[in-house]
Amino acid sequence: SIQAINRCERIAAEYGNSAIAPIHILYALLDKDCIIPRILTRSGLDAEGLERAAKEEIERLPKVSGSGRGEVYISSEANAVFAASEKIASGMKDEYISVEHIMLALIDCDDSKVQSLFRRFGLNKTAFFRGPNLGRGNRMVPTTTPKRATRLLKNTAPT
Repeated sequence: SIQAINRCERIAAEYGNSAIAPIHILYALLDKDCIIPRILTRSGLDAEGLERAAKEEIERLPKVSGSGRGEVYISSEANAVFAASEKIASGMKDEYISVEHIMLALIDCDDSKVQSLFRRFGLNKTAFFRGPNLGRGNRMVPTTTPKRATRLLKNTAPT
């Protein structure tokens, strides 16, 4: 989740956006190095199409030029997504916020761009949970290290 948050800032700066918005969070979570695209694909959803559509939405956002370019802040909407993800993690009795928690918070957020894309691609909580992503029973996210957390959640030996 830390890598995804850092990606949000880089994406906003790259596209000349002054604020990180929920659409930046979504696009960051859809990066090939993140587990979210695999979860969506296993759930029968078009992760690549959703990624392209999120990128198109970012490209349509207003751009900052001149001396303000490169200075990025977190919008109140994005902050609300991160706060909601913290509540979701706490409700699931997880010690750390994972990208799954952030994605669940995005599914519930009020951002019209994100919600429009989710409707278009059939993404909702039911669809998200359809994949084997959160079929972890009562196991928790006990670490900030993704590979270690995945291994612990899957209860498998290291490779």
